[in-house]
Amino acid sequence: MQSERQPSKPDRQRLVASLVERLRLGTQQELIGALAGAGCRVTQATVSRDIHELGLVKARDPLGRLRYVLPDRDRRLDPRETLDSLLGQFGRRASAAQNVV
Repeated sequence: MQSERQPSKPDRQRLVASLVERLRLGTQQELIGALAGAGCRVTQATVSRDIHELGLVKARDPLGRLRYVLPDRDRRLDPRETLDSLLGQFGRRASAAQNVV
């Protein structure tokens, strides 16, 4: 009997994200079943960790049922906002030294 080769963690998490985007999955058991249908057998603990690491949240679908969704990625951050935040947290001062700041 051949053992199934399980996907790597990044591949599995990409599969989880893909399934969540395409299917209405509202429970960990439904997600485990969808993964098994895709040839990826996992435990509940693994699915729970993947949900946490991917930042999945439950939201109501158009029918009012709770389902897992990916975090909102539509909002693009302005690079200047990111820089301001980082400099505010870690920068003490900036001074020019010829062509380097």
